Amino acid sequence: MLFALFLPQFLHADSVSFAPAIMLAGLAYILIEFVCALLYAGAGHLLGRGRISLSRQRWLDGISGSLMVGLAGWLALAKRQA
Repeated sequence: MLFALFLPQFLHADSVSFAPAIMLAGLAYILIEFVCALLYAGAGHLLGRGRISLSRQRWLDGISGSLMVGLAGWLALAKRQA
């Protein structure tokens, strides 16, 4: 549903090749999402299996949270191109 709402704005609706283009974009999105989910799950498995110490877990949480807040601030302050 996400790519059906988000991706059509990047495609030409007046062309005959709209259906194949949206299907290709959708498949690319699903493939990328699948790979990211596998990487995320694999990293979680490795961290969980390694019995990471509480201090290192807090350090990783702090870095991850700081990166998310920084990216959110960057996105909020980014100027839109006309």
